[in-house]
Amino acid sequence: MHQNPSDQDIFKLIHRFEDELEEQEVDPSKRSWEVPHLVMKALGYKNFILGVPSISDHLFERVRGIHQTFYRPKDIGVGGLHGGVFMFRGIATWIYIPIAYGTCAVNSLDLSDLSDNQKIWLQGRSKDFDSYNSTFHDLFDFAGAIGNLEGYERPPEASMSLLRLAAFHHQAAAATLCSAFDVRGCVQSSILATEIAMKASILSRIDNMDEIKNKYGHNLHKLLGKFMEYFPKANIDRMMDVIQSFPKFVENRYSQDQPTRREAGRIAMEAQFISGEVARALTGGSIKDSVVKKDLE
Repeated sequence: MHQNPSDQDIFKLIHRFEDELEEQEVDPSKRSWEVPHLVMKALGYKNFILGVPSISDHLFERVRGIHQTFYRPKDIGVGGLHGGVFMFRGIATWIYIPIAYGTCAVNSLDLSDLSDNQKIWLQGRSKDFDSYNSTFHDLFDFAGAIGNLEGYERPPEASMSLLRLAAFHHQAAAATLCSAFDVRGCVQSSILATEIAMKASILSRIDNMDEIKNKYGHNLHKLLGKFMEYFPKANIDRMMDVIQSFPKFVENRYSQDQPTRREAGRIAMEAQFISGEVARALTGGSIKDSVVKKDLE
């Protein structure tokens, strides 16, 4: 029987079906779709057409509106291929690389969590905006490698496993820097991501992970030397400058003398650059070669 329930009645039904789906270990992103439909069926609306003005359509919007208060947007997002961090004026922001199909327009600023005023502020200095887009390109190219995007050759499977692991560490660094935590976790994760990404590049030519571990350890300079042999067309000079500016991984782990928040941001972005360069070397892909730039209005 069709009903005209109160908000409290809807609230109770939502709780009921949330509990049932949680018991089945259904993820929030799926529950956000299924629960409103289960509530509608419980109210007697087993066949209703969305978007058609009717009592059921109005009720569904009420149900969905109440259910949306149970979640934050990030709780029910479909996720993305990769993500990282950018910092300007001491402000750290996430950059998300979404899952996309076909040809699409890309506005890099829309893929950050900056406020509208911060986006305007960022564009006020060309060096800041250029730096942002450079970071975005690094993250996108790395996502192209691990996400098998069009225009990016797929790296060998052995390398893929390490690239995915490097992505986890980059994401951990970004999460730490974008929160109010001690930044040393960001520094450690960034350096480790750099090491793993470079080992992934070498593993594409030397199919022996034990040999790579034993020969290179945490020594980024040795890893770069071997990377340079295999990929001499990469931006080796900048990679060398970046590595020389990094703290030593083991020493940093135990040191009380840690980089400042701004310095940690620089390290995180430079680590993302190296992984981006590794991805470009392995895949031959680059978003700079495929995106049509459009002036922001």
